[in-house]
Amino acid sequence: MIGEKITVNKSNEKIEHVVYITKSGKKYHRESCRYNKNTRAMSVEEARGRGLEACKVCWE
Repeated sequence: MIGEKITVNKSNEKIEHVVYITKSGKKYHRESCRYNKNTRAMSVEEARGRGLEACKVCWE
């Protein structure tokens, strides 16, 4: 699709459900979250696999 934003991980695999994490955080965030600063993208499945929980501000 033209103009589609595609996010890939370090292995250049397309990430379907993108979330954002900080280096020290224990939560994952949506792109629009106010806490989404200095983050990196990963799949929600990878974030959950690392034991991270959803941010209560952006995932209500």
